[in-house]
Amino acid sequence: MRKLFICLLIGCFWLAVCSADAAKNTQKEKRFKASEPQQEVVEEEKTNNHKKISKKSMFGCGQDHPIRVAGFVTNAPFGWVNIIPAKGMKPEQYVNGGFSYDLFEQIVTDAGLKIQNVGYTSYQEAMRDLRRGKIDVVAGGYFDNRMLGAGVNLMFPSYFTNPIIPIFLNGKEKEVRSWDDLKGLKGVVRQEENIYSLIFNQLPKEIEIKQVSGSKKAFTMLLKGEADYILTSLYAGESEVRRFKLTGEVYFSPKALVSAELFFVFSSHSDCPAIKKKLEPILRKLKENDDAYRKTFIGYIDEWGLRFQNAKGLKQELYEEEQKIAVSTENVDQESNTIASDSPDPESDLPDQAENEKTESASNAPTETNGVMPSGDSAQPTQPTQTTSSGDSAQPTQSAQPDVQNKSNESAQKQPQAAATSNDKTSVKKSPESKEAPKEEKPNRPLTAAERIRNL
Repeated sequence: MRKLFICLLIGCFWLAVCSADAAKNTQKEKRFKASEPQQEVVEEEKTNNHKKISKKSMFGCGQDHPIRVAGFVTNAPFGWVNIIPAKGMKPEQYVNGGFSYDLFEQIVTDAGLKIQNVGYTSYQEAMRDLRRGKIDVVAGGYFDNRMLGAGVNLMFPSYFTNPIIPIFLNGKEKEVRSWDDLKGLKGVVRQEENIYSLIFNQLPKEIEIKQVSGSKKAFTMLLKGEADYILTSLYAGESEVRRFKLTGEVYFSPKALVSAELFFVFSSHSDCPAIKKKLEPILRKLKENDDAYRKTFIGYIDEWGLRFQNAKGLKQELYEEEQKIAVSTENVDQESNTIASDSPDPESDLPDQAENEKTESASNAPTETNGVMPSGDSAQPTQPTQTTSSGDSAQPTQSAQPDVQNKSNESAQKQPQAAATSNDKTSVKKSPESKEAPKEEKPNRPLTAAERIRNL
């Protein structure tokens, strides 16, 4: 019985080991792949909006404890942060995605080590925590002392060479061979790409480049003419052009002004730099197969564009925003016009003596026959506002001249529609206030472009 029990324990242990190996192999097959397209991503970097990491010092990096890794926040295809919505008692989470993090995860997995995905909403905060030892690695950084600071070290070799170029709108491009060719032009650069500090000392004094947060803001400025060019990574620019559906709208300068190297950055305040010797040969081996390496990288550019394939293009968004503003302005104008037309006409409140004088002049008109005007006048349409004003001025005429009223009634029985029209036109013709302002009523709908131009 005892032997049977021991054999049973050994069998259970062996089954658990086999299951773990199978799960590990399955998990490895899923490494180094782009994130799911339906996941929401962080659009602009934010501070103080992530889970705080303790500075607890531990030994056995990747074995006794996982390697805590952060990355780029909004810098596709190199890195982005996916948002996992809160569910039940579980709060909202931030998860790294993109080429840089997935590459480092693949290297760590191939080395048989453990890794922890630590998503931030601010790259600067991730670097700050790296310098303090609260995380172990940031998967992506340039050899730039202004950004890196003290307390960090790089893993060699670099994992990617990133060319920096200006991009223009088609038809407004300019040949750029050096920084001097950008003099007199308005430029923007995205803060999240972290390239401004790399080029700051190289810029001539006449060149001013504005830093903005978010790719949507940068490309909106380019489309609206607020900027002549965007200084960006060739690959980041390609990713965002696909996202905003501007492939046929943007010109990419063929000459790189800077080619910057990207590295994995380690904290000096943990035991993880010791594993670099184990990771570096794996990275070198992956880079040896250049075709496969670049094909994998381009897959992240494609994935970034595909995850926004059902979203509106940026030009469409801007057009719809302008239309909403235009319709809102027209509605306000129509409301003010309606209020003005409903206000009482000061000229309509005439004294009785003035009304009697107008009535006498109307009754002595020799061109009327039985209260009906010539057919040429009656054929013209009468606006509702004119009919109302003519009705007000016709009331004293009826009380002062009953013969004219009787003739008008007889004519109205024979030709009801023509008589009604001619009476209105008679009143309009004889009424001085109608002569003074015969305005058409504005249609109760948004004006067309032609109507807006005509009303200017």
